Amino acid sequence: MSRIKRYVLAAALVSAILLIISAACAQAIDVNDSDTSDETEEVDVDDLFDGASPGFVVIQGYVSEAPDIRDRPGVLIPVAGARIYFIYHNVVVASTISNPIGFYSVMVPAAEGYTVVTTAPGFQARIVQEDFPGTRTYDIGLTPIPFNGFVPYALYPVLETSPGREFDCIILVENFQVIDQMVTFTVTTPPEMQAWFPLGEAMMVRAGDRNEMVFRMKYVGKAQGPQVVKVTVNGGAYFAEIPVVVVVKDLPFEEITFWSYSPEKIVRPGDTVNFLIYAENKYAQEKDLQLDIEKPDNWTVTTGNGSQLFVPDEKIGSSYLWVYVPGDTEPGNYTINLTLCGEGVRSNELNLKVRVQDMPLYDAIIKGQNRTSGGIPELNLSAGEAFELPVRVYNSWDFPVSIQATAEIGDGWPGMISGVPNGHVKVEPGSAREFTVKSRVPNGTYGNFTARVYLESPGQDMTLLALITVPAPPPPEPAGSEDWKSIALTGVTALTIAITLAASIVRRLKL
Repeated sequence: MSRIKRYVLAAALVSAILLIISAACAQAIDVNDSDTSDETEEVDVDDLFDGASPGFVVIQGYVSEAPDIRDRPGVLIPVAGARIYFIYHNVVVASTISNPIGFYSVMVPAAEGYTVVTTAPGFQARIVQEDFPGTRTYDIGLTPIPFNGFVPYALYPVLETSPGREFDCIILVENFQVIDQMVTFTVTTPPEMQAWFPLGEAMMVRAGDRNEMVFRMKYVGKAQGPQVVKVTVNGGAYFAEIPVVVVVKDLPFEEITFWSYSPEKIVRPGDTVNFLIYAENKYAQEKDLQLDIEKPDNWTVTTGNGSQLFVPDEKIGSSYLWVYVPGDTEPGNYTINLTLCGEGVRSNELNLKVRVQDMPLYDAIIKGQNRTSGGIPELNLSAGEAFELPVRVYNSWDFPVSIQATAEIGDGWPGMISGVPNGHVKVEPGSAREFTVKSRVPNGTYGNFTARVYLESPGQDMTLLALITVPAPPPPEPAGSEDWKSIALTGVTALTIAITLAASIVRRLKL
């Protein structure tokens, strides 16, 4: 056999062996697999361990009836469909369900101080403290509830809530008797946990059917951690106590959101500037919050209440924040970092930026007019004449400048600003922007007037001036002069006519 053929056969043999091993592994996984789906959500494990990624360990075993409750030593009766919850620092970090032979397997972060909750219909809930520093086998034994024709159990034996938030618990009761049965409920709660039945404390369960009771709870305290609520079910001679684990924690959607719509300001040394800050409380409890402030040395930062802010539950609160910039502050960019904290909560960090500058933010002029010796634009107009003042604004900085423009012309003359919406001028870095102030001299108005264009921006205000001269018409002539001219003209005309008539009479007499 050639060397090439030997290589080909060897490669084929290795591939076949690998396929057999893969199939065997897949089969083993299918046999021991357990459903790990559950109502609980995934959590960021790094957050529970202070940002350090913990090592993970495998916990596996069998869920069965407790071996000491039946007279069959060494015989394990598997419990299928049992739910196992692993709770660490008030968070369900993993959960799983036992398979048809009672086996389960789950991966959890290695740690001490777990609360393990195991529940199954027809069995008493088991709640124990366990440490899982490494991979281990962890078998679980459950105690059956004495069967008397009823099987009560919690639909969700582990619930999560937060202080102040209402939540529902559902207890299912299956009736295997041949008669209908009225069932009543009572609840025993830890301190600061309230419970009530919105639809009453009793319900009818039909024979061969099931029904559910919904009751509502609310934790009014502030502490966090797992707590056990016991639900007692009574049906005739039947009695059962069902524990429900309530994990009090901050829910994922609960937070303090902190922001400002105008987080950047421009000031000069020695100025005081204010920010309007907002905080939304998404918790079900009101929060007294304290500002954690990081600021430049010698700066003063305060709200109306010093450094405190109160926000009602599920509301948005606001406050002014005043920042004093010392007079000896060097020009440059500065940052103020704010965080709201209190009652076990902490908001996101809000970054406020303050630009301290010692030169104008922008330059602006009124274009294309004659100017006085002082450089002020001057307009010579007449009554009733319309006119325009073209304004040019130039931004020499490396960030945009927003300006609000208004105008005051003459003695309340009508006017408008054209070329920018609502007088709001935004000038990009290193560019210019133009707009026009339009007005008209009212009829019958004469004299010297002033037009003012106001430019307002955080960090700089400017007023542009223009002088307006409206000359009066020439004075009228004296009232008697026109009468004298008329009389003189009438006299000359009469004299001419008289001379003409006299000459005509003389010619006739000669004839």
